[in-house]
Amino acid sequence: SDVCSSDLLERARLHWARGDAEGAAAVVETVLDGARRLDSGELQARGLLLAAELALRSPDGAAEAVQALTTALEVAPADKPLLAAQIQAWLARAHAWRGEPAAARGSAQAAEALFAKVAQTLPEQRRAGFVALHAGDRAVASLLAHVPTVARSSPSTSAALPAVLAINRRLSAELDLARLLELVMDSAILLVGAERG
Repeated sequence: SDVCSSDLLERARLHWARGDAEGAAAVVETVLDGARRLDSGELQARGLLLAAELALRSPDGAAEAVQALTTALEVAPADKPLLAAQIQAWLARAHAWRGEPAAARGSAQAAEALFAKVAQTLPEQRRAGFVALHAGDRAVASLLAHVPTVARSSPSTSAALPAVLAINRRLSAELDLARLLELVMDSAILLVGAERG
């Protein structure tokens, strides 16, 4: 059932990539129904995570995403810290998009701590691959964990928040790892007013 579920979640992502939001939502709903029938917290959490990712791609989906991600955290098994880290990273995004920097920071810090916890359990030779594989979520979590610090350095919190939200949307949409890391660096430089070099 895990293999079928993973296939269904991937199918939902493919529907979305083709611009078929309704097809993606229908597949996610199928996964969630199956998770409830199987009483699988992990599968339900993964389905809710994908539902939230899809919701955040619509201009007014942040509230729906926060609700789905909060439920995902409640049902995710305690022995799956990587899943919890991914949920927290997306929850940080959703809070940021809703204009809730304190909540975004809290979720981002939780995600950072969970990613670090998982990385510490891995053998040294696997850590680099883990870090590369989860660079996007970790970068967003790291950036959002420092939103209040960045906002205090600008004239007002309300002036910095739109920039953070725009950056968050760009980072969330990027699929190429090299380009993602470039965007992270450019965004950090922009937000803190640093110079290259």
